[in-house]
Parts: sequence; C-alpha cells; structure tokens
Amino acid sequence: MKCVALLLVVVVWLGSGQAQQDRWAQSSEDKEFWANNEKEKEEKRIEKEARDEESDKERAEDRWFFLKIFGGIGVFFFFIVVLGLCCAFKQKIQALDPRNMVGQLDTRTQLAGLGVVAAGEYMERRGEKKDEDRIAQMQGAGGYDPVPQQGGGYDPVPQQGGGY
Repeated sequence: MKCVALLLVVVVWLGSGQAQQDRWAQSSEDKEFWANNEKEKEEKRIEKEARDEESDKERAEDRWFFLKIFGGIGVFFFFIVVLGLCCAFKQKIQALDPRNMVGQLDTRTQLAGLGVVAAGEYMERRGEKKDEDRIAQMQGAGGYDPVPQQGGGYDPVPQQGGGY
C-alpha cells in the first residue's frame, strides 16, 4: 500500500508539473497576444490622434475664416457708428454756435435779436456810469454833493403808553 500511495504521489506531482508547464506555455502565448494587442491599441490610438489633430486643424481654419469675415464686418460697422457719432457731435456743436444760429433766422427775428443786444449794452453802459459817479462821490471829486444824513438812520418809532 505504501507503494501505491507513493506511486500516486509521483503521478500527481508529475501531472502538476506538466500542468505548470502548460500554464507557463499558455501564459507566454497570452503575453504575446497581449503584447500584440497593446501594439495594435497603440497604433490605433496614434491614428486616432492624427485624425483628431487634422480635424482640429480644419475646425480651427473654419473658425479663423468666420472670425475674419464676421470680425471684419463688425469692425467696419463699429467705425461707421463712431464716424456717425463724431459727425452728429460736430453738427450739434455748430448748431449751438450763435454765429450759425443767426444765419438760420429770418430778418424780423434778426432785428429783434439786435434790439436785445443793443438794450443789454445800453443797460451795461448805464450801470458803468452809475459806478463811475459813485466812485467820484466817494473820492470827493465833484459831481454830486453828499446827501446830508440825519443822525444815523431812520427816525425812532414814537412810543405810546399803556400797552394792553
């Protein structure tokens, strides 16, 4: 019986060695398969990156094209608006200038405006004349005699007796 048990152990041991060799052979085949598979995956990834890079370039070119077209149109309209605002501002300033306003008025309105200007100058000259007279009076250089004043202002209010 000991022989049979020993024989059985040897057969199992040899069988397990064969199984181990089969596993090693299979694992080396698997290694080759996975190595080839990794190479294929790497090649596919590189091809995909190349395609993506080309499509990115095409998209960038398309974007640049639209940017040039719409950007150019936008800049053109921006300058048109700025130019229009400058012209409107200049015209508004010219409209407020009195020299340009007079040219737009009819004859009657122009004469009325000249009358207002003449009246303003007359009143200004009259005020200047009064100022000159006051200065001459303060300096005592003739012209007017000072007005005599009674003891310092208004007369006192008379007091009535009694109250309430």
